[in-house]
Amino acid sequence: MRMMKRRFSNRQIGFDVRRLLRATTLSSALVIGLNVARADCPPEPPPTSKVASASGRLAAQALFKAGIELRDKKDWAGALSFFLQSRAIERRMSSTWNAAHCLNMLGRYPEALALYEEVKRDFNDILNAEQKKEIDVAIQDLRSKILIAKIEDHRGIYTIDGQQCGELPRPRPIYLLPGPHKLGIRLPDKPEASFVFQGKPGEHRSIRLPPVVPPQGQWFVQGTAGVGFGGTPASRFVAFMAQTRDGYRFPNQLSLALVMGMFYGAPTEESEYTVYLPTDETDKSDPADRPHFVRSVPLFGPYMGVSAGWEPRVDNNFNALFRIGIGVMGAQSKSEIDIDRGNNRYSVDDDKGVSVTGREVDRSAPAYSTFDVGLMFHRKQFYVGATLGVFIILQDGPQLKKIPVRLEENNKVNTVTFDPGEFDLAYKSSFAFLPQLVVGFDP
Repeated sequence: MRMMKRRFSNRQIGFDVRRLLRATTLSSALVIGLNVARADCPPEPPPTSKVASASGRLAAQALFKAGIELRDKKDWAGALSFFLQSRAIERRMSSTWNAAHCLNMLGRYPEALALYEEVKRDFNDILNAEQKKEIDVAIQDLRSKILIAKIEDHRGIYTIDGQQCGELPRPRPIYLLPGPHKLGIRLPDKPEASFVFQGKPGEHRSIRLPPVVPPQGQWFVQGTAGVGFGGTPASRFVAFMAQTRDGYRFPNQLSLALVMGMFYGAPTEESEYTVYLPTDETDKSDPADRPHFVRSVPLFGPYMGVSAGWEPRVDNNFNALFRIGIGVMGAQSKSEIDIDRGNNRYSVDDDKGVSVTGREVDRSAPAYSTFDVGLMFHRKQFYVGATLGVFIILQDGPQLKKIPVRLEENNKVNTVTFDPGEFDLAYKSSFAFLPQLVVGFDP
């Protein structure tokens, strides 16, 4: 391809080129960004005018001459910088043509095509027949190397591969390198909508964002189990909990669920009291002679309630978890009594001929609440995680009932009644810390 050159007078050649370059005040990179779009953005027509002042024209000629010198040395990037700076001052056919050639040699085909088409469109009246033929050949060759896409959407600011390119509608097609690209469209007060497309060299495509589907919630099922400890300031117990949670997760990651589970608490110590327990209804012996043990009550029962949660996304694989819940238990507890006589502990039907039995079951329905924090790892619709939860029994249990005791001594059977009185409740309001394993899936 024959390139366009300009001859300069001796006076022009002797001009201080370096002083002129300093006077431009624009860096090469800045000028490239202003006048020719980068490879990931379709090029737009330059904002410059064909006409410049006398001093500006002289500067543009000096920059053009510097570009020609680098072009002849095949320094395409350096020459391109000078040609574009010259165009920024005065947009002439020669600087535009040479800039297009440099872009072509650098493999920046979309930008090269845009400038060749600009030469044909804006300077056609000064081109001779041979130059017009060269331009047509160059345009045809470049069109076979790029993807030509037409955006059909009519509103918003559009981006190509993350680079903001302009406003819609865009009547002209965009020129892109072959391969995958991402079209994004931003509308006021709305998140960017995006669409990935790709094309082959020489392909023409019409692209439009698919209809925006609002985010959808989803149903979920979870299973949880954990072992921990808890109690009150006066007592301690070991706790076990297992539950299922079936619910709905909204698009904003909030969730509501129905919870069903089982709780078991086993005290780690016994409560000891000295209370009068006669051997029969007429026995009036000193209560100190009749020490006994009331075994601390294990708490066992199903529960049902509701929970509300928030599961903000940490990254593509992890979600945090914050959840609270409340409900009612169907609690069942029991109290047992053993008898001591003096320093001897007697069991049922032992060889001393003394036996005692006493047990009472208490049923109640206390309210409970829960709080959990944790981290979930998910893969597709399945996930697993760990949480630290607190299970709180919000109410005291009922007063221990009177316990009928069957006492056998020397083949004589007596039935007496032990009345706990004010000494004990079936259970007290308490809490349990429960590390838990969570597994689940979204159907």
